[in-house]
This record gives sequence, C-alpha cells and structure tokens, in this order.
Amino acid sequence: AYYLSWDTEKPFDIRQHNASATGYYQMEDLHDICGNELYPDIRVTPLVKRNGWTRRLLMYRNFISMTDAIRWLLTVPEAEMLVKTGQFDLFLNMIRRRDRTLPFFHAVRIANRNGYIVEDAQMWLDMLSMAGELGKDTHNPKVVCPEDLKAAHDALLAPVKRRREKLRRQKDIEEAAKWEKDYRAAKAKYFGICFGDENIIITVIQSVQDIAEEGKAMHHCVYSAGYYKRDDCLILSARDSEGNRLETIEVSLKTFQVVQSRGKCNQMTPQHNEILALLNRNMDMIRKAAVEAA
Repeated sequence: AYYLSWDTEKPFDIRQHNASATGYYQMEDLHDICGNELYPDIRVTPLVKRNGWTRRLLMYRNFISMTDAIRWLLTVPEAEMLVKTGQFDLFLNMIRRRDRTLPFFHAVRIANRNGYIVEDAQMWLDMLSMAGELGKDTHNPKVVCPEDLKAAHDALLAPVKRRREKLRRQKDIEEAAKWEKDYRAAKAKYFGICFGDENIIITVIQSVQDIAEEGKAMHHCVYSAGYYKRDDCLILSARDSEGNRLETIEVSLKTFQVVQSRGKCNQMTPQHNEILALLNRNMDMIRKAAVEAA
C-alpha cells in the first residue's frame, strides 16, 4: 500500500527507511495510503460481513479510516452492535474518540428498543451526561429519546451551570475555611485599618471568605489566584459612601506601595486616581502596623 518517489539527482542506494509511515502522515519519500484510497469495488471476508459490515460505511470514509472500521467491527462487540442497529453516528464517534468503551451503553439499548436513531452522537452523550448530573433517570425513554435533541440538550445547560456554580461556591467556602487560620495569623496585625473621606472608604479585608466574596462580586481573580496565601501582600477593598464595591487593592508589604487596584472585571473606575491618592496618604498606617508587630 505504498508508493515511492525517487530523487534522480542523487546516487541510488539501498537502506532502511529512518522513520515510520503510518496513517495519514506523509514523509518526503514515503506515504501510507491505507484507509485513504479505496478501490470502488469493495469485498470483505464473510467474518467481517457477519460482524456488521455494510456498504453504507463507505459513506464515512472521509471521516474515519475503513481499516479502523473493520478492525473495530472485528474486535469491539459494542461497535458491532452499533452498526447492526443503525447507530452509525455513535459508531463514528467511538472510533474518533479512540475509546473502546461506549458511554451510556444502557441508554443505547433503550434507544434501539424504541427505534430512536442518534443523529448527533456527541450532543446526545453530552445531554445524557448532564441529565445524569442533575439526577434524571437515564433509563427513562423520555430522557433518552427526545423528539428535539438540541432543545433537550439546551434545556439542561442552565440548571447544570447553576449546579456547578453552587458546587464551585461550596468548594470555595471549604477552601477558604482551610486557610482562615493561616490568613489570620499572618494578617491580623492589619485588621481594623480603615480610612477614607466623604466619598470613599478603604478597609483591609479580614478573612479569606471575604476575599472570595470580593472576587466573586468584582469578577476578578483576587481569590482564585490565591492572593490570600501570599505573605508579601495585603488586600484591601475600596467602597463608596453607600458601601458599594469600587476597587480591590493589593499593597506590597515589602515596599509599602500599591501593586494594583482594580474594579469590576479588572477595569479602572472613575475614582481610581482618588483611591490611589487616598491610600498613599494613609500608607503609614499599614507601615506602622507592620513595624509594631515586628
């Protein structure tokens, strides 16, 4: 199944080819055409026919190798079942994923019993995965065989996102609780520092949980990036006179300078310069707390 080209400008000699040539990879002098080029008159052995071979598979030769299709029919019972029951997209998906296990095998049997053909395997599998995550019965034909697959898939997206967000928040709370003691031991000397004017109030954030809430409300990475774990930084929150968050501030405990001050989605607010000026005027409060603790 190979063809060779010759470089007539160089001397001819016989040597071992110094690389492998398998499936779809073309080297300078050797190319494997197995599975790519097919003679239109196809014949297979009785064993391959017995295991499900059908000429319909030739329709998919641009998506999968026919060599792979035959190999899987001969070695993977689930693949044989898919072809024999007309679940061709699931068969293609299995080969493309290179996974010899079939997710939701029980659901495939239910689909077959109900005459339901899966037209979009990956969307169907994603739908079943989300349904299972939400505690829905994936043995129920109403779940397994939706009339409108896309609508059923999309209907599960919002509750799955809400559930995952809830789990993420719970994980954040648990993670925060693990670090509270260390955070308090490292930063307690700065707790209570608060200063401001008639428009802006700046305070030191006093717990890891509050840092998590700050990051969530401001849509930035002050919590997810683990600033509460860093010994050399202090996190403060700037708010307006009504208590609305304006910017989150990082101060270096080495240089006692503002490293960054960011509003929602890491944007600067109209009060940015005023916040920096206010903080710099009161930086001695932070420096004094550090010295006294030392």
